[in-house]
Amino acid sequence: MASQTEERRGTPGWRPVVVLSAAVILICVLAVGWFYSFQQDKLFAERQAFFTQFAEKTAENIDAVIDDYWHQNSMCQAYLKLTSPANRESLLAGLSYCAETISTEQSVVLAFAEDGTFFSSDGNTGWFSHDNSVSLTEEAPVRQTGIVNLPYESNETTYFLMLERLDEPFSVEGAGPITQLALAIDVRSLQELSAHGFGENCHTYFVTDTGRRLYQSSESHRFIEDYSILAAIEGEAKVIGGGSMADLLDSFDAGDTTAFEISYRDEEWFVSFQTVAAGEHRLVIFAPTDLIGNNAAELSHTSLLFLLFICLMLGLLFVVVVLWVRDMVSRLSDMAQAADAANRAKSEFLSYMSHDIRTPINGIMGMTGIAMRSGDDPGKVMDCLRKIGEASGHLLSLVNDVLDLSRIEQGRTAIVSEPVSLPALLEECASIVEGQLTTRNLEFERDFANLSHPHIMTDELHLRQILINILGNAVKFTPDGGSVAFRARQEVAGNGRVRVILRVEDTGIGMEQEYLKHIWEPFSQSGQGHSGTYEGTGLGMAITKRFVDMMGGTIEVESELGRGSTFAVTLDVDVAEEPRARAFAEVAEDDDLSGMRVLLVEDKELNREIAREALLGAGATVEEAENGQKALDMFLTSPAGTFDVVLMDVMMPVMDGFSATRAIRSSEHADAQSVPIIALTAHAFDEDVRKTAEAGMNFHLSKPIEERDLVRALSSCRAQGKAKPVASAAAQPAAASSTLEGARVLLAEDDELNMEITCVLLEERGAHVTPVENGQLALDAFKGSAEGSFDVVLMDLHMPVMDGIEAVRRIRALDRADAYAIPVFALTADYSPADEQAMQEAGVNTPLLKPLNMDLLAKALSAARKTSL
Repeated sequence: MASQTEERRGTPGWRPVVVLSAAVILICVLAVGWFYSFQQDKLFAERQAFFTQFAEKTAENIDAVIDDYWHQNSMCQAYLKLTSPANRESLLAGLSYCAETISTEQSVVLAFAEDGTFFSSDGNTGWFSHDNSVSLTEEAPVRQTGIVNLPYESNETTYFLMLERLDEPFSVEGAGPITQLALAIDVRSLQELSAHGFGENCHTYFVTDTGRRLYQSSESHRFIEDYSILAAIEGEAKVIGGGSMADLLDSFDAGDTTAFEISYRDEEWFVSFQTVAAGEHRLVIFAPTDLIGNNAAELSHTSLLFLLFICLMLGLLFVVVVLWVRDMVSRLSDMAQAADAANRAKSEFLSYMSHDIRTPINGIMGMTGIAMRSGDDPGKVMDCLRKIGEASGHLLSLVNDVLDLSRIEQGRTAIVSEPVSLPALLEECASIVEGQLTTRNLEFERDFANLSHPHIMTDELHLRQILINILGNAVKFTPDGGSVAFRARQEVAGNGRVRVILRVEDTGIGMEQEYLKHIWEPFSQSGQGHSGTYEGTGLGMAITKRFVDMMGGTIEVESELGRGSTFAVTLDVDVAEEPRARAFAEVAEDDDLSGMRVLLVEDKELNREIAREALLGAGATVEEAENGQKALDMFLTSPAGTFDVVLMDVMMPVMDGFSATRAIRSSEHADAQSVPIIALTAHAFDEDVRKTAEAGMNFHLSKPIEERDLVRALSSCRAQGKAKPVASAAAQPAAASSTLEGARVLLAEDDELNMEITCVLLEERGAHVTPVENGQLALDAFKGSAEGSFDVVLMDLHMPVMDGIEAVRRIRALDRADAYAIPVFALTADYSPADEQAMQEAGVNTPLLKPLNMDLLAKALSAARKTSL
């Protein structure tokens, strides 16, 4: 009884416990389920947010790439609008230029007419049979994209076409109005349109707003191969996270930037739709779910250590970045300062050059005006012409400085090692400097008498220019009352070589220490260096430094403002086995010129007087001429043996010394080849020295000329037996003008003044000239003439319509006998190695430099005429 009562009492007593226990268990299960669901939701949300951000960043990058392509398309439009191509050839050339500027190499620029005719940057034209991807009609959108094949390519290459309608169509002759411009980019080069990450397991598709595929990444070719990506998802996939299939489709249509988790072909994927190209297209990105947020629990246990490690690495990276940024800022600051300094130097150089160039130009223009007003006074006109020649020579020297530096930087200056008498070279440079001191109160000291190896192997021309530059600056920047010292010594350099140390010391104005850092830079000038007294281009020291470097030497400078400067040039050179052949041989101290007959050609009366007194004092007989033309006439009309030697100034009016020498050497006079001709030149440090030999001169003497050097040179001629009389014979003059008698010349020159001058000078020499203004007219004139109508072609290189190179190339290609045989001379102010190669390939025989030396031109034309005849 009691047991039954207890049982009845116990049953209701346990139920609450069971219910409570079950409730607790249920709550625990629900809590676990809720926590699991919450954890899964959180994990999904984190995965979704992470993947959405990843996809958004990819879309941003792609938008930037597409915007850049559109920008480049607009740049091409602007270029074509600016250049306004008038015909098919200029249009194709413009498209080719645009393609070269595009950042993507595998790209083609296309111009479309409304009827589908296209012109491509790779030179192709044709008709574009467009499909549904793009349309060329007026109703089509302004901007379109699509995947196309270029109709003129036989391979399977496909292109991503970005087509844009022009704001204002332009007409092209033979092509009709151009209405649209497009970039065709090889899809293989568009890997930047693919999302990369998650172990390269991403699949990326670039689709239209209807889901039609435009492009897929190379990794995706085996994932979804259907033409419509959206249809493939709708038909085969199941949405397992982020909403329903309807939500997914609505999200795609609305252009929402979100992510869904789907099951596709028994695998789980995250998929995100991103709007790109201003809403015109969608980017569809797939990534495996198990690679997003995998092993979250394990990651949570190790996150602290990982974060500490990341913090440490970020800290180290931060320090490195800060140091790098500081270094880069410092470097950029230095570069900016250097660029500013260079720009200032160039601006100052242009200012200086403007003054230096305008000065001789002002003289030329002024003397030209005076000469034009003095037509009835030949003496006044001749004086004006002489001064014009002097001003022109000064102007040319300024230009030569710039060209010298340009040639050096282009690698067109060669160093020639040859035997050189170092004492003679140093004496020559010292003599030039002493000539500059005749009107100055400066003490000049030379110290190079004791050189153990007087004969060395070096480049005499450039070493002379180095020394003249340094010595000239020392004299220019040293006020009266100061001093300049020129010293040379030698040391043993090893390996059988000798070290030559050349020093120039002055007590001049000196230089600031800051300027010494930039002294070797082109266009740089000290703040002390440009005034009415100290003029210059700022290129002398830059050229000097380049020459020293090319010769394998070093140059150093020490200077203190107000106390002078010291330049030291050091060269390691080989010792010459044989002495260099000097401009004259060493002769006895008692040089005697008794009975020697000298023709002195010099336009400066004072210089003639000085040379005449020196020669007469040594016993010579002197006849004088004030220019090359008069000297030539005197020589050609004199009997054989009249003159034992000719002293020929280089720079003279009417006819210069080079031209007179060439005319003498090319004449039929009995003494034309044997008479010694000695050049008198103030240009002992540039290419004029070599020009003397090319013109036919035996030796050269540098001005100012010392009496002992002049007498020694002529005495040397006698000692070497070069002035022995030749058996008397009747003189047979051969004027330069006769060498072109009857020559038929085709002259192509676009500059009217140059053409007029050249025509007059050629016709004065008996030539018949056919002038034309450009290469096309020259080609037409040659083609339209009978075979053999011209003996020679003079072709300017740079002309409008058709340049000289192209004109020569087309003349040589003509199917007629004289097209290949006729001599063609190129007329040019300067030419580069590339120009020289182009001239050779085109078929140019010889380049002739402007300003033209008419006697050299006459000689070349005469020789060409003889060859062609």
